Amino acid sequence: YADAHPNTVPRAPARQRLGIPTESYVLAFIGGVRPNKGLEDLMVALQRVQSSRLLLLIAGKPWPPEAYVDMVRRSADRDARILFRAQEITDDDMQLYLNAADVMVFPFRRVLTSSSVLLAMSFGRPVIVPWLGCLPELVGDDAGFVYEPGNVTDLAAAIEKAASADLR
Repeated sequence: YADAHPNTVPRAPARQRLGIPTESYVLAFIGGVRPNKGLEDLMVALQRVQSSRLLLLIAGKPWPPEAYVDMVRRSADRDARILFRAQEITDDDMQLYLNAADVMVFPFRRVLTSSSVLLAMSFGRPVIVPWLGCLPELVGDDAGFVYEPGNVTDLAAAIEKAASADLR
């Protein structure tokens, strides 16, 4: 997916356009907002990581059931470290979300493969993914962090590990 989306906006201008402070450590999720994505696990894991520098950006098209999207919105409203954009991301704007992120997080509950993970990796972003489907093999040791699916404590540990790692 390296050439599927424009990639002309660097980190600082991308963050400025999204209203993200430049000093934040940005965890980001992009994709459909629906139950199999495990966003509630991600928000609980964020609560377990004690850092005022962390910001979680969740962006993507809301899918049924509406109650799930509302739950994500309510959780985001209660935590100043969560920025929730329930909207489809245009091809031109995709670069803003990817380039603003330090690490992309995909807390899937069920998955075989993921175009979002491939897209994040195409933009050179490390990823945090569960040990599901082909994701562990795809990510390997040099492209991100793998955690035990459904284990919020393990997801929080992966976030902490990413936040303290030299990701270059």
